[in-house]
Amino acid sequence: MNEHDLKTQSQLPSVMSLTYPFREYCFTDLESEIVRQAFASLQNKHQLYEDPTIPEQVVTAYVSHCGIPDSDPESIRIITEFVALIMFFNDGEGPNRAALIDESLKALLGMENARNASPSTSASAELRKKLAPYLAAAPANAAAFLHCLAQTWLAGRWEATHLAQPPRTIDEYSTLRAHTIAVHAYLEAWKLLHEFPFETRARFAAPLHYLESLSTKAQYLANDLASTRRDMNRKQQNYVLLLAATGELDIEAAWQDVRAAHDQAAIDLDRGISALRSESQDAHLHKYLDQIQACTWGNLRGLQLLTNRYWHASERSAST
Repeated sequence: MNEHDLKTQSQLPSVMSLTYPFREYCFTDLESEIVRQAFASLQNKHQLYEDPTIPEQVVTAYVSHCGIPDSDPESIRIITEFVALIMFFNDGEGPNRAALIDESLKALLGMENARNASPSTSASAELRKKLAPYLAAAPANAAAFLHCLAQTWLAGRWEATHLAQPPRTIDEYSTLRAHTIAVHAYLEAWKLLHEFPFETRARFAAPLHYLESLSTKAQYLANDLASTRRDMNRKQQNYVLLLAATGELDIEAAWQDVRAAHDQAAIDLDRGISALRSESQDAHLHKYLDQIQACTWGNLRGLQLLTNRYWHASERSAST
């Protein structure tokens, strides 16, 4: 790294200044404790991590800040295991990563030929069993969830097998990032676990997809803003760095451009949610709009709480 790069890093703003114009949610202390216990149970049974200290902090921060209060304990435990698996594969390294993703996806989809030899595969198979009653009870929610889950896992697999051939344009990168960030899969998991009605899904399909896409964009842009310094050190792909390379900008100018795009996505999301709230008094819709807000804010709050993972980290590979 040259002297100019070091100077650029020192001048990059912090994501601590990022905020959103809509309400922030957070689990109660009791609900956050359920998250911690669920992660501990998962780790004790499957031994996903050699050292679970940092992963436990990461999963607890995100799940506790990405959900609205008054969730039932079982749905909290399931979503915790789901997020833990997402984090496990996002942080994974080594030549076996693609194979592990394959076996985990087979297990989560209920495919009979999934092998349970690895900790991540056995954890995935157990999660599938816990999801089974929800999948059977709501076919529309099940189909949407499994589709988004498969897109997320397969995008991660493609990324793992194409490290030497990353996306070359902003459009390519954005398309891949929209899946690897796992927002759609997370939101569909919420719908599945909270029995989101088919009628509400069908009636508001287009505006909800628009809002989910805005939330996704705000989240992956926030993540890449937060990890620009880390990704420069590791020579990893990042929206800011790719924009700088393709747009012939310096890193600081690219960072500010991405910050502006992030802020606009947040403004559009706030306006869209407000408009949809005023259009309908559907209680299920309003609760889900709260969840979209919670998920968006929770991602940012996680970035701000986990500065060593994103802003200062420079050693281990990670891309959440």
